[in-house]
Amino acid sequence: MSARPAALVTGGSRGIGLATALRLAAGGRPVALVARGEAGLSRAERAMGDRGAECLAIRADVSSAPEVDRAFAAAIERFGTIDLVVHAAGILSTGRFDRIPVEDYESSIRVNYLGAVHVARAALPRLAASGNGCLVQVASVIAFKSFPGFAAYAPTKWAVRALHETLDAELRQVPVRLAIVYPPITDTAMIRDIPADRRPAVYDRFGSVTADEVAAAIVRGIESRSRRIFVRRTDWLYFHLTRLAPGITGRVLDRMLAGRGGISR
Repeated sequence: MSARPAALVTGGSRGIGLATALRLAAGGRPVALVARGEAGLSRAERAMGDRGAECLAIRADVSSAPEVDRAFAAAIERFGTIDLVVHAAGILSTGRFDRIPVEDYESSIRVNYLGAVHVARAALPRLAASGNGCLVQVASVIAFKSFPGFAAYAPTKWAVRALHETLDAELRQVPVRLAIVYPPITDTAMIRDIPADRRPAVYDRFGSVTADEVAAAIVRGIESRSRRIFVRRTDWLYFHLTRLAPGITGRVLDRMLAGRGGISR
């Protein structure tokens, strides 16, 4: 068992999840990495080991409630206490609404939304037991306004946002802090690997940030006890504009994309 409470990070084999795990480990935290791909998980474990991090790699699919529960049990058996969970696991399917396979809609719901449910249900009692726990859910700025090409992905991130807001309302007497992250377009393999005929035009119109920039924002948000975590000041402004003036904001963004088509060619 570790002398310091551990963090558990889902989607920990790459992208935002791995970048966050590396930053947490750099601050001296033991970290349990959870991911479903064995090869990627092994690479991530080596990357953590190269930094001298205390790490446990756990293969689990967040779309399965029993697998998630077993992952938490394994992490607690190894480290004793978990007081931070960062849920960054997710998948991305893009393309025109009627060309996205039905199976992609179903898997997006299972992984992106039900995965968030399963992680929250497994995490909350264990974080409460730590006496000072924090659950961080990674959503997306797509949860403010959707764009062409995101019929499978955007609704699941809106659902994660709604889940967070519901939990925030229900659990105010529970000794667990809740936070949600709204990353902008992030330069990860998940986006780089999109085929050209399914690549939403928004990715080529707006700038991106790195996974490490998102991870840095997550760590800052945890340290400052923020309920909403934004990577850039402009993301914070975008969030408030979509709440206060959704019609105007939407029309401006639509005009910025006009002429580019819904999907890049």
